[in-house]
Amino acid sequence: MEHGNWTLIESDPGVFTELIRSFGVKGLEVEEVWDLDSYLAINESDVYGLIFLFKHDPSITSAGEPLPWDAVPDVFFARQVINNACATQAILSVLFNIPDDSAVALGDELAQFKAFTQSFDPELKGISITNSDTMRLAHNSFARAEPFANEIAPLHDEDKEDNFHFVAYVPTPVGVLELDGLKEGPVHVAEGTDGPSKQRTWVQNLVPVIQERIAAFAGSEIRFALMAVTRSKEDQLQSQVPDRAEREKSQVLSQLQIEREKMDRYRRENERRRHNYLPLILELLKQLAEKDLLEPALEKSMKEARKSLRRPCLPRPRVSCNDAQSI
Repeated sequence: MEHGNWTLIESDPGVFTELIRSFGVKGLEVEEVWDLDSYLAINESDVYGLIFLFKHDPSITSAGEPLPWDAVPDVFFARQVINNACATQAILSVLFNIPDDSAVALGDELAQFKAFTQSFDPELKGISITNSDTMRLAHNSFARAEPFANEIAPLHDEDKEDNFHFVAYVPTPVGVLELDGLKEGPVHVAEGTDGPSKQRTWVQNLVPVIQERIAAFAGSEIRFALMAVTRSKEDQLQSQVPDRAEREKSQVLSQLQIEREKMDRYRRENERRRHNYLPLILELLKQLAEKDLLEPALEKSMKEARKSLRRPCLPRPRVSCNDAQSI
């Protein structure tokens, strides 16, 4: 079966926030979770799901066997049937499992898609996502501009990018489920907030699961990312303004301005990701060469490059899911 190509995108909260909004969803944003322990203090009612990024290693799996998909018919679970789509699939796994009685508005297109595919099996759901031009084009719009493409010589193994993969964790009536499109079905990984103990929130119950997943790499891998799909901070603050006293209102307005500036920064960063700077670079090189400044500039840049090599740098990985099931 032929599908349109899905490209690599960067694991970044600004990318994911704008991607969600490009689907027509209102009232949500994505934030990075830097410290699991401190994140336990959040109001879990504002968190709809967590998205975990890790280097894909088939030998390291989560505990528990996948549930039959029809054992949890109210849970939206889709198989991943094409490479590089796992970022959008993880996002959709959270969006489509937000309770219908929540304040989140999916928008007409996603709401119609969810209703249309509700009775499909996971494979057919995955095919439906893959064949959605709207979702694919929105996803691909966040690909970095690639000025050069090598279509002749294959990459050596040491030059290939590592494969990274996204999975989603969502609270459901049967507990916290891991939704991984490379598996046969959802995996029950933790007790929910309404579980037998009722002493811990679903986020608190999930933290040891993620910590154990990271520890399974035994120090061989340090590139992980955890993001939370949450209620929009801007919307939360905006709703607080009318009810606050004058001094508190000033503080809320200040926080609101910070959130608006953050969203403006996300938009600028995403515009830069999409832009092809090659023509500008070539023109600058041409101008430097004409003024005999190219060689001194090259020597200076080499010195700076040698300095930077002494400093640890961990680039944010772009996600390539090359173990998708073939259809």
